[in-house]
Amino acid sequence: MDQIVDITSYNKEGIISLLRKFKIRRGKITRAQKRKRNRFAALLYKGNKCKICLYDKCIPALEFHHIDPSSKKFTISSGIDKGWRKIKSELDKCILVCPNCHKEIHYNCMDKNKLQKY
Repeated sequence: MDQIVDITSYNKEGIISLLRKFKIRRGKITRAQKRKRNRFAALLYKGNKCKICLYDKCIPALEFHHIDPSSKKFTISSGIDKGWRKIKSELDKCILVCPNCHKEIHYNCMDKNKLQKY
């Protein structure tokens, strides 16, 4: 799992095969390995770049923002060790944003027209 993989070459359909590739063959997968694998898949599923400014320099720095907070069942960071189906259904309620855009959204500095298209 610690090997470097060019995740930009994968599409959404390749996620399942990618997850199987990282599954540990000897024994069960640890919770830490599952969290790392699911985070990687979640970033890949959401496009590996900020939806607003298209930032993609440091993929692990990207954050998930719930478009409608009232529909949130769990935060992605706290639920990343759940099963992929539950994570995917929660990801469908989110957009992937860089930390700067995320702060602008929460502090109402973001132009409302820019945010409405998501």
